[in-house]
Amino acid sequence: MDLPFAPGGPSFLVVNAAVQIPAAAGQQVRIVNLSAVGTPQYIAWGQTNGVTVTAPTAGSPQANTLGMLGGTERTFTIPGANWFWIASSATGFLVTLGEGQ
Repeated sequence: MDLPFAPGGPSFLVVNAAVQIPAAAGQQVRIVNLSAVGTPQYIAWGQTNGVTVTAPTAGSPQANTLGMLGGTERTFTIPGANWFWIASSATGFLVTLGEGQ
C-alpha cells in the first residue's frame, strides 16, 4: 500500500552551490522544482562538496542526476546519507527527506 509522503526532517533549498543534506528518517526524498512551470532544471548529488551538475546528452549519461520540469514535484528513493546536492540554476529545488509516495 502506498502511503502519503511523511517528512523525516526539514526541507533544504538546493541552488547552484553544493549543500549538504544530513541523514534523516527514511530513504525517500521529495524534490520540488522551483523554476517556472515547464522550464527544465537538473539536480545532482554526490559524496563531496565538489559535486557538479551536468545535463545528460545523447551518448553521455550523467550519474546521480535528475531532470525535472519546473513546477513539478516527485518522490524518489535515493539510499545513502549525508549527500551533497547541487542544482543547475539559482532558482533551485526544495529537497525533503522522509518516507512515502
